Amino acid sequence: MTTFRNFFAAAALTTVVAATPAMATTTVTGAIRFGANSTNYFDNSHGYVPAGYANATSSAVDASYGSGFGFEDAANTNTATFFNNALTIKDVSSQMGASSFVMSFTADAAGFFDHAVISYDTFGGSLSLVGNTLTYSAPATGLAGTRMVTIMFQGISAVPEAGTWVLMLTGFGAIAVAMRRQRRSAAPSVRVAFA
Repeated sequence: MTTFRNFFAAAALTTVVAATPAMATTTVTGAIRFGANSTNYFDNSHGYVPAGYANATSSAVDASYGSGFGFEDAANTNTATFFNNALTIKDVSSQMGASSFVMSFTADAAGFFDHAVISYDTFGGSLSLVGNTLTYSAPATGLAGTRMVTIMFQGISAVPEAGTWVLMLTGFGAIAVAMRRQRRSAAPSVRVAFA
């Protein structure tokens, strides 16, 4: 009975490990482009990344909780932050006539942005997902102020990677061997003696 309990506990744990979003181990490359400008201002080499943002050394970040991209100039601050399987994009404009912008995010893990959906949006923008790249396009506005969008996504899909399959099968094999040994040791031994 104990072995069966251990078997199901191990199976449940393996399933949870296989299905958990690997946010901290997923690298996302981000880009922000304004209007018709092709420059990626999330790339720190252009000098527009404010202190404290994860893209302070490149245009890629680990998509861990609270990690994100930042852009800042004299008139505008744009941020994109990952938290709890959501991406929150925020634009703070101190001047009238903010231009349109496009933010795109490419994950190095397949399925990271699966089932992405806008749950809150004051931009009135549009969302698209092609392969591992999520793109949000925001229209221009004639007003100063703060705009924000929250995009919810599933994270890593529940289909385990090859390494997880190996680990899972090895665990099931070990449990099967333990159950077989226990069954053998529990079998009654019968001795027949003739006088």
